Amino acid sequence: MNKLSTSLFAAAMVAIPSLAAANDFSTMTRVQYVQECVQSNPHMNLYESTNKCSCVIDEIAKEYNQVEFDDAAASYKYRNMVADRGRTVRQNSREAVSKFEKVLLTSYETCKMRPNNGPQ
Repeated sequence: MNKLSTSLFAAAMVAIPSLAAANDFSTMTRVQYVQECVQSNPHMNLYESTNKCSCVIDEIAKEYNQVEFDDAAASYKYRNMVADRGRTVRQNSREAVSKFEKVLLTSYETCKMRPNNGPQ
């Protein structure tokens, strides 16, 4: 191999693991998100909502790893819970919920969906 081929091969080997790590959501997480998103968007046909919801979870995966997403999504989902449990969630996760809302909004815009139409 010449030096250019060797350099390109080495660069590819370095880049591949970082690409995989940047998008490490489990299949179950993706499927569950898409199913909930499709269900919460009955105004779209199944094909359109499946594609757009898949796009949204792909965009979210660019910003979060699996654990961060699970934590942020749970905080977002339970942000309006009443009583002591709700207060605990709100106090411990204001920044996480704020970031998650921004990521959702950006993801919806990128995927050409109306904001706040994803799984709550």
